[in-house]
Amino acid sequence: MGKIGVYSKNPRFYYNAIKILKEWEIPFLSVDDTNNISNDIVVIISYIEDVKFSERQVFENSPLSALRKSIPKLLGKESFRKVTIGIDPGPKPGIATIGDGVVIEAFELPEIEMLKCTVDEIISDYVCTNTLIRIGNGDKPNMEKILYLLDQQANLMEVVDERGTSMPHKTHNNALSAARIANIEEFKKNGPIIKNTKKHKIIDMEFRTIKNIL
Repeated sequence: MGKIGVYSKNPRFYYNAIKILKEWEIPFLSVDDTNNISNDIVVIISYIEDVKFSERQVFENSPLSALRKSIPKLLGKESFRKVTIGIDPGPKPGIATIGDGVVIEAFELPEIEMLKCTVDEIISDYVCTNTLIRIGNGDKPNMEKILYLLDQQANLMEVVDERGTSMPHKTHNNALSAARIANIEEFKKNGPIIKNTKKHKIIDMEFRTIKNIL
């Protein structure tokens, strides 16, 4: 599997790009010589005002947006056929993004008011043919608030039965529940990973994730 290259003359963009790639545990290389690019670099993320020197570059204002747009190329495709966004309702909602069966990211928002902007950015950033937003039905007041906040995306949304997605309670977190909601058909078929699983490893054990593919 290839690597992501990082090239930018903008110090803030470069620093934040490296930080995000380390957090996501995605292999990368800094591009120092634009005339000698390593063959295992399949895509290069750059700031929107950086000079263009390769067809492999992806230009964005935000390193996170550039990374999201680069993920399909890293997996050997131009775009995803389907991106599913799972949402675990609550005052601190969980959000997970699955592209063609691979969990790309899963995290918890500090407050529900950030949800609309976050979902809009995910939809804008990922290159895909179809997008689906799945919202769990376990917390009705917050579910209804999320439906209201995401009203402009109503044609992409469906509410699903989230029973069991918080199990086992001792390893439960909102990001994990969101991933299970996004992948609800497989979860209902196979159930949760319960025995001998540490909380911080459960997503990588239960799903195909970007980290364990790369």
